[in-house]
Amino acid sequence: MLKGEIFNSREGVLFWVTATGEGKPNYNKDGREYVASIMFEKESDGFKHATENINRLFHNTFGEKARMSNKCFRYCNSNGAYKNDVGEPITESEATHVMFQFHTAVSQNGRQTVIAFYDANTERFDIGNTLIGNGTIGNISGQMVPYERGANRGVSLFLRAIKIVKLVEYDPTPEFDSEEKSTVSDEEKFVAPKEENHFEEAVSQDVPEETNKPATIKNL
Repeated sequence: MLKGEIFNSREGVLFWVTATGEGKPNYNKDGREYVASIMFEKESDGFKHATENINRLFHNTFGEKARMSNKCFRYCNSNGAYKNDVGEPITESEATHVMFQFHTAVSQNGRQTVIAFYDANTERFDIGNTLIGNGTIGNISGQMVPYERGANRGVSLFLRAIKIVKLVEYDPTPEFDSEEKSTVSDEEKFVAPKEENHFEEAVSQDVPEETNKPATIKNL
């Protein structure tokens, strides 16, 4: 493997963070990985800082005349979407923002990978079961590693740590608009059967005379 360098991003907007637990399937579907992306406005200081460091490492490794086969970022809109309204990839001229993607294997050489988390004061903490939602403000620390696969040359970004400055916690509970007008008639609508509530009945039972044990509360 070619020699890499540590990279610490500027503050940006975090997207698609899965950095604990089992991770998610990798691109080749032959393993699992932790992932996180950070978004910057196009031509912002954060974007320039990242591209300058990536380009410097690439050209120091392969020479000034070498051409990078794949960029380390994708063009997107302010919502982090990579496609426009007609479902086509957002082009450089259309894009208002760019997204840098970091990843790393969940386990390497038989050892579990641990992504470090830091708060706004750069104090390390245990993220626990908290899920980081899109729109969280923070920084990413990782490693830039140049690669050469046949004719393809580029730089990969590996995830090491995440700093959370302003947390937007992800809530997996779906939100539905109860006021939305349905095309289904009331007679055809599905309504889940309600379970009978035996609580009041159970607690109102008299204590049996032949025993000092309280009555059993059923079906809770």
